[in-house]
Amino acid sequence: MPIDFSNLCFERLTNLKSPLFDQVIDIYNYSFPDSERRPINYLIDYLNKDISHLYIVRSETIVLGLALFNNIPDSDFVLFDYLAVNKDFRSSGIGTFIINELVKMTSNNNKYLLLEVEHPNFGSNTQERINRLEFYKNFNPDILKDYYYALPDFTGDGEVEMILLIMPEYNSRKIDKNELDKSIKHIYLDFYKRKLDDKTLNKILNNNEEIILYKDYK
Repeated sequence: MPIDFSNLCFERLTNLKSPLFDQVIDIYNYSFPDSERRPINYLIDYLNKDISHLYIVRSETIVLGLALFNNIPDSDFVLFDYLAVNKDFRSSGIGTFIINELVKMTSNNNKYLLLEVEHPNFGSNTQERINRLEFYKNFNPDILKDYYYALPDFTGDGEVEMILLIMPEYNSRKIDKNELDKSIKHIYLDFYKRKLDDKTLNKILNNNEEIILYKDYK
């Protein structure tokens, strides 16, 4: 259905007892596979501690979409953790609306969004992964296509191969490896509850040297 974007409300949701938060959890649960979904109690704990920030776009009392991001201490990066759109309003521009708002807000704070996007060379849902990357390319991100990165599988011992994207455009064509490594460690230890000897974390830290930014993932 057509949406009047001028009447939408984009806001940070802090009241976790609100009926709006119930809608958020419902959208979150059906939008992501088990392997990529962190437990609800983790999300609530981080939101209460102000580590994670939850933003929603709503039309009156209906949540149309959500975005969750995490602050990374002593870093120029903010981890863009989840983006999801109400299944009744997909392909309506809600995802684009949310990202534009977040990029603007992040840029005003002199920060960069760091996105984890499924790598199209792995997994069985190849076309879905390509479509997702093509969607993000509309926002002119910088892409770390040669940087090995993976998510821990939250349902087992495996890993989910990802590509990292940065928005808005970074201030250089290269990233200092030590700075990025420091941010990745925070993500794994603080957000994913892993330890320093985690095999996926060490694979990330040991497999990357010079980090060059590109405009395409191919």
